Amino acid sequence: MTYDQVCELVNAEFVRNGEDLRKTVETTGLPLSDVMEATGIKDMLDLMDEEMDDEDTLDDAFFDSSVPDVDPSNGEPH
Repeated sequence: MTYDQVCELVNAEFVRNGEDLRKTVETTGLPLSDVMEATGIKDMLDLMDEEMDDEDTLDDAFFDSSVPDVDPSNGEPH
């Protein structure tokens, strides 16, 4: 079976199973990682991870860590 055929099968089962990954794994007999790859979920999660890493870098660039934390209950530094 070609990659395109696997993707077609997985996506058809994914829709038929109400977009339930577990059911799609069961009905196709494929590993979860293959099902996630074929549905595009793996790419989406990888992209989200990259965006989170970028946000952390931006936070470091824009926020000075030398500013003390302030206790919101009384406005005093910790």
